Amino acid sequence: MREIKFRALDLENCEIDEVESIIWKDGKVDAIIMKNLTREIIEDESYDPPYQITKESTYFEDNFILMQFTGLKDSTKFSDLTAEEQKEWLKHHKESEWNGKDIYEGDIVRDVTDGQEYIQQIIFDEEECHMVPQLINNVSECDNICMSDIKDDKEAYEIIGNIHENPELLNGEENE
Repeated sequence: MREIKFRALDLENCEIDEVESIIWKDGKVDAIIMKNLTREIIEDESYDPPYQITKESTYFEDNFILMQFTGLKDSTKFSDLTAEEQKEWLKHHKESEWNGKDIYEGDIVRDVTDGQEYIQQIIFDEEECHMVPQLINNVSECDNICMSDIKDDKEAYEIIGNIHENPELLNGEENE
């Protein structure tokens, strides 16, 4: 079964975090609760039934941007993670369970194929109704491909940033 999860960009603080809960209202996402922020719990009577939310970790309507998990992992090895990232992972998992970083909509990835480097942004293609890597540099006759086409090629992508925290990557600039 495919894992369905989201992360979000907090537009006020420009921080990205995992989404713990999504609050729906009238068939639309009305608010989200961020996973790693825990604060004072309050009752919100505007929902039917009333909903308990955490005051400072809840973001409403235009205060966040949701990004969906593609179901794929990149080629990052556990040893390539920072000490902080390794410590966070080991809180809930074993090192042997590591199999790459989650790839989300909005991520910018590097793919080296036949000696040619491609920088791509992961987008949701509305017409085709699936995630695709869209070329940013080295535009050629290579079409965008469905993310599921690369599911078995674990070495295909390396996450180098995302469109919100690293907009310079959209121009082909790279800070190493």
